[in-house]
Amino acid sequence: MASPGRGKAGEAGPLRRAATVSLGLLFGLATWTAATPLPSSPYQPVVKVDHERERAIFRQIKAQNRRNIGDLSRFCNAELAEKGRSQRGSSFTTGCYHWQLPPGFPEPPVPRSNPMSTAKVELGRHLFYDPRLSRNRTLSCASCHQQRLAFTDGRARSLGATGDELPRSTMSLANVAYSSSLGWDDPGLRSLEAQARIPLLNEHPVEMGFRGFEAEILDRFRKDARYRSLVPAAFPEDPGPLTLDRITKALASFQRTLVSGGAPFDRWLFRGETEALSPTARRGFAAFTIRGCAGCHRPPFFSGTSTSRARPDREPELHNTGLYDVDGEGAYPPENPGAFRFTRRPEDMGRFRAPTLRNLAWTAPYMHDGSVPDLSTVLDLYAAGGRTRSPLKSSRVRPFELSPEEKADLLAFLASLDDPDFVRDPRFSDPWSEPRLSRSRARLRAQARDGDPEKTFRFCALSLCRGSL
Repeated sequence: MASPGRGKAGEAGPLRRAATVSLGLLFGLATWTAATPLPSSPYQPVVKVDHERERAIFRQIKAQNRRNIGDLSRFCNAELAEKGRSQRGSSFTTGCYHWQLPPGFPEPPVPRSNPMSTAKVELGRHLFYDPRLSRNRTLSCASCHQQRLAFTDGRARSLGATGDELPRSTMSLANVAYSSSLGWDDPGLRSLEAQARIPLLNEHPVEMGFRGFEAEILDRFRKDARYRSLVPAAFPEDPGPLTLDRITKALASFQRTLVSGGAPFDRWLFRGETEALSPTARRGFAAFTIRGCAGCHRPPFFSGTSTSRARPDREPELHNTGLYDVDGEGAYPPENPGAFRFTRRPEDMGRFRAPTLRNLAWTAPYMHDGSVPDLSTVLDLYAAGGRTRSPLKSSRVRPFELSPEEKADLLAFLASLDDPDFVRDPRFSDPWSEPRLSRSRARLRAQARDGDPEKTFRFCALSLCRGSL
C-alpha cells in the first residue's frame, strides 16, 4: 500500500508535491537551520517557486481534502528530519556566549566590533531596565518595551521622558536580532548598536533625553557599585568606565537574546508535535499562504526580510499598504511619510517595514501609528485592499473575499504564533525588581521599628505582596 506521501510507483503523490510547495513557501525554511551549509551566494534561491502552482495546490488541499493538512505537517517534519535538520534546537557556543536557540532558528548575525558575551548581555539587561539612562530618571528602555507586552507598550504612540508624544508606535523586540533593518521606516538602519543611539540622543521629539546631559548621566552609573563590577566583566580587554559606546553595545547584545520561538506553530513545524496546531489554525496557515500574506510576513519570523549569521547582508523590503492617501497622489501625513523621510524618493512615500506577526495577542494596537485597534479590523482592512486606492500602494495589497469561516481560521493561525513563555522568560526580565523590593522592605522595616503606624502598615502590606512582585 502506498504511503500518504506517494502516488503511483516512481511518481510523487499530491501530498508530497504539496509538502514541497509548502516548504518553498516558507522561503526555503530549512535553509535557516544552522546545521546545513547554505549556497555560496547568499542571494541564490534554494528552490525556484511557481507561485500559481502553489496557490492551485493549496486550494485543492483546502477545498477537497482538508485533513491532508494534518498529514502535511507530519510529512514536513519527516522531510526536515530526513535532511538532517535538528528537532531539538541549537545549543552551541560562539566566542564567549552560549546560544540556546529554538529548533529551526539560525544563529543571529553579530558584528565583529561587538562580540557576544554573557557578561555583556547581563550588563545590557541591567541598562535596559534602568531609568537612570533618561535625563530625568523617569524612563527606561523597558518603559516602552515591556516584556509582558512582548516588548511593546500598548500605546498607539509612545511618550518620551519629558512627555513628548513620539510619531510612531513601539515595535516588538521579538527576534529583532534577525531583522535586516531596524525601526519602522529607515532602510539604512542596519545594526542594533546604531539603533540604540536614536532613543538616547533624539531631541525632536525627546525620548530618553541623553543629549546634553551625557556627563551627568554617565556619572550616575560610575558611582553605582553594581555597575563597577558589571562593566569590567563585560569589557575585560579595557576595564574603563561606562561610555555611550559601551551602553549601546551592551543594549544591543541583550536585545539579540530576545528570541521567541516556542509558539504552537513552532512546536508543530520544528518539533514534530502534530497536535500543537489545531485544525482551524492549520486551515488558517493555508489561507495565510494562499492570500499572499507570507510575501511580506515571511516565515519563520513572520516579518520582513530577515538575516542570519550565514546571510547577514540581505536587503530590507518596505511596503506601502494603502493606509493613507491625503492628496490623491499617495501622500502620507507629513509626520509619517515612511521611507521617503530618509530617501526623498517619491516612490518610497508610505513605505514601512513589515512588523513581526509573532505575539500579536500582546502588541495591539497595530500599524506604524497604532491606528488599527484589533486583529479582526486588520484582516478586514487587508481584505478591502487597504484603506485607500493610493497609486503608490504595493501590488501585493489586493482586495479579496474573506468569509467569516476563513477569518476565524486566520485568527486561529495568528494566535498560534503567540509564545507565552517569551513574555515571562526570566532571562529577559527586570534584574532590579527583587533588589529594589528588598531595599524597600529593609527601609520600611527600620521605620516600623521606630513606631510609625503608617509605615508599619505599609511594611505589612509590602510583605503580603512579596510573592507577587
